[in-house]
Amino acid sequence: MEQRWFSSEDIRNYYNKNKNFEGIKNCGKRSAEELMRISSLDFLEKVKEEDLLNKQLLASFKKLTPPQKEIIESYIKMLTANLSPRLKNTLDLYFIQGISLQAFELFYMKAQEKAIKIKGIGRRNILDLENYFDKIKYFIVEVSKVENSEKVLLFKDLCVDKNIYPLNDIPVMVTRLGFFKVVDYLLTTPILFDESKIKLFSKAFKFYRHTTGLKLREIGKQMNITHERVRQIRNQTICDLFKKLPIVRAFDDELLVQNHIQTSGDIIFLTPEQVAVINQKSHTDFTDGFVHFILCIYLDKYQLVGNLSDVLFPHFSKKKNRHNWKNIYLVTKDIHPYLDWETLVLDICSLLEKKTAKQYEISLREKIAPYLAATPYLLDRVSKVVALILRQEFDLQIKGDTLTIPRNTYKQINEYAYEALEALGTPSYVKEIAEKVKELYPKTNFTYAGIRSSLKREYGFVPIGRSSNFGLKKWENTVENFKGGTIRDITKEFLLQQKEPQTLEQITSYLLQYRPHTNAKSILTNLKADTSDTFIFFNNSQIGLTQITYPEAYGLQVEQPVKKRTWEENYQAMTLFLQKNNRLPLSSDKHLEAIVLYRWMSVQRNLIKNGRVSQEKKDLFQALINRNYEDITS
Repeated sequence: MEQRWFSSEDIRNYYNKNKNFEGIKNCGKRSAEELMRISSLDFLEKVKEEDLLNKQLLASFKKLTPPQKEIIESYIKMLTANLSPRLKNTLDLYFIQGISLQAFELFYMKAQEKAIKIKGIGRRNILDLENYFDKIKYFIVEVSKVENSEKVLLFKDLCVDKNIYPLNDIPVMVTRLGFFKVVDYLLTTPILFDESKIKLFSKAFKFYRHTTGLKLREIGKQMNITHERVRQIRNQTICDLFKKLPIVRAFDDELLVQNHIQTSGDIIFLTPEQVAVINQKSHTDFTDGFVHFILCIYLDKYQLVGNLSDVLFPHFSKKKNRHNWKNIYLVTKDIHPYLDWETLVLDICSLLEKKTAKQYEISLREKIAPYLAATPYLLDRVSKVVALILRQEFDLQIKGDTLTIPRNTYKQINEYAYEALEALGTPSYVKEIAEKVKELYPKTNFTYAGIRSSLKREYGFVPIGRSSNFGLKKWENTVENFKGGTIRDITKEFLLQQKEPQTLEQITSYLLQYRPHTNAKSILTNLKADTSDTFIFFNNSQIGLTQITYPEAYGLQVEQPVKKRTWEENYQAMTLFLQKNNRLPLSSDKHLEAIVLYRWMSVQRNLIKNGRVSQEKKDLFQALINRNYEDITS
């Protein structure tokens, strides 16, 4: 029995009527199975989708602009470069002049007219080749849909210059939910970022509300790298986000309009309710801070105000000596560069920290003016932006130009420590001060580290040597033979009062008033161990200060200076110390060598922090001190 069919629909109709393909001429078991597959609904749906794609593709060829063509050309080259050598060689037979958009269009048009079978390719590579052509088709259609000239230029920048092509890798069901969902997809699938960074997103960042994050050391242990390396990767990832996420600008989104988010003002700050609605409609779970971060990337006309690390990194303690930001804010580029935001906020912090029995009012504009590097016409606009930020960050009352500073009678930790030390009545160790605070105020719960960090000179404390021993500054005037500071501090103060170098005996005699347990040998060794070149040593055991120019007629000859150890020598000395003691050196160690090594270690940490150490030395140093020693440094 002969049977003629002209479409897959004819095959399906035949099957629905006869329930099988028995009796068809030249139709064996395999052919019957193939006909069954063709007649299935899934196959028909796929055929319909392919027909629709082909129609869209034919329409796209006709309306592509030169920039769009350049983008597609770049994409085709990228895809072709990633093919296997066999597939490349096969394509070269059909695209003699090289594969390009024009060549692909001609090839595709011929394929529509008649079946073209590519020879020289086995079954294993057929799927790869089909996937290759499908990706090009989808990409052409997607790029042709981008009609906004600015977005086309953005695509060109990302695709041609930065080699980022995520469009065809993002499912339609994702793009339909908007650019927030697109960001979520890009953060959870290896399109823009590799697997290691994707794992880092949930551990080292506060992108999602359901994640708490881990400490850098914990992440480092899991990833088998140092916590410093984790920190570097995390910082680099923020840069990568700024570089790669602008691709989301290609996606139109109605969420901003639906939620009445004004994108034409000087500042954007979303309420928690608005963020919740965005998450609900986008099927995401982003934190408030990360939503603002995404918006800043999507809306190119704004810049961020606030500290990204405060908002996007997990924190287990507050940063000292600066404001810890609760949020980040989007401020238009028209005014953002003209105000010193950080310094202004620090100034407000200092006002709020000062004790005051009554609230008082100040002019907001007058407070802003010193930090505004622009003509006065911007002051009104800037004032409104600053007012919103201050309300959110400090919960301050601002009416018009009037900023109300609330009364502050809150007792600071340094005040508790001051009272405790007064009660002790004598220079005491941090542990003793902390215990006294707890005794006087049982309901307090200050840590040892908190007490120690509050014992600053600006709060009326003075250190006694380097052994975590502190006294009160006022005792220098009221208590006989009391003076704060180290041996070097007191020696420097004494020498500044003299016109000529002093003998070691004179210096020792002066110091014994305040440090009765010291001796001449210890003092000389201590001064010579100083690495800041504060002191200069003369013959006859006389000592002066390098900052003072002594009379040439004095006729003193400088002693041969003590040779300073090289970095390598200090490194070797530190290695021997660690092997012998199985701990890091302390500032309160009794042996001078340990104190010298402690200072060297502190100097190296500061140099590394400021990027003033070579990578080789940095790696050696960190590998040495980051071992599992009993780190009880003071």
